[in-house]
Amino acid sequence: EVIKGTRIGSRMDFDTEMAVHMHWRGVPVVNLPTQVIYPPDNVSNFEMLADNVRISKMHTRLALQAPFRLIRKLWMSVRR
Repeated sequence: EVIKGTRIGSRMDFDTEMAVHMHWRGVPVVNLPTQVIYPPDNVSNFEMLADNVRISKMHTRLALQAPFRLIRKLWMSVRR
């Protein structure tokens, strides 16, 4: 339901963008401790240039959307 009709990243930008959209929809944030293990012989899927560009574009898009979402939220609360 969160991604229906919404453009969500599919690589290293997915988690952050999903978390932002869920927060915007009022889903409570729960931080859980997580153990991460990176085996020494593991190969990373991170593509230095492409993923950094993707993440930068995502942050820019979300930052540009935020004021409009705030105005809409304030407008909806005034109309009630």
